[in-house]
Amino acid sequence: MALVTLDGVGQSSSAIAGQSTTYIVSKILTRSPAIPDSLVNSELQDTIRHFYTMSTGWRDTVGPYNIAQGAGAIGNPIELNPVDQYKQIQYVLDAWLYPTVTGAQFPQALIPSARLLIGPDVSPPSRYFMIRPDLLQLYPVPDKAYGSILWIYAVLLPVVNTTKLPNIALTQHLDALQWGTMARLYRMRGKPWSDPAAAGDYHTMYRLEILKARDEANRAYSGVDTPARFPPFAGRHFIGNPTAVAD
Repeated sequence: MALVTLDGVGQSSSAIAGQSTTYIVSKILTRSPAIPDSLVNSELQDTIRHFYTMSTGWRDTVGPYNIAQGAGAIGNPIELNPVDQYKQIQYVLDAWLYPTVTGAQFPQALIPSARLLIGPDVSPPSRYFMIRPDLLQLYPVPDKAYGSILWIYAVLLPVVNTTKLPNIALTQHLDALQWGTMARLYRMRGKPWSDPAAAGDYHTMYRLEILKARDEANRAYSGVDTPARFPPFAGRHFIGNPTAVAD
């Protein structure tokens, strides 16, 4: 996947010439030429944001963010958005420091917390909590300026009304974006193109594409197996044959 840098330097994450949405609209209009172009584009924009939110199919490493003295405190959280004029962070999956707070040239993982971190500690940060999807708290509060060393692995989303999409929108997700948009269009009532049966068919195909995209993203678009996770109350023991849990 692309490396998204905040200053715009690095590998591009947008399709060539920014014509992604134009191409998808034209594809849909070949099937339903009676639908106004502006309406197709409007419904496509809603589909894009729904698809990438539900599938989490667009994931990239974003950074580096600057860690100043006191940055990341409850009253001074680190704002992760905007990434740039075309994309925004929707969910944070992982966070780390590189280089480390001591300057070592390896990633220093930050431990995620499911609750707001309360306390007076001022020290090199080791944990983080997401106050909002794009507001990050660091704990302990940084005791000094460490520079631009904070990196985020996140689910990204195209901003509203952008024409630029990630390359995978065309290489991996073209069908999903078409089917989702056509489901929205065909289920409109009282229109010349209204077709509840077709809307149901397209919606079913769209939902399957969401599940497929999520699975591909979980496997990092490779053959890696996704780990089986068990809740804490399930206990630590061996289950089944072959072993399902072995810790």
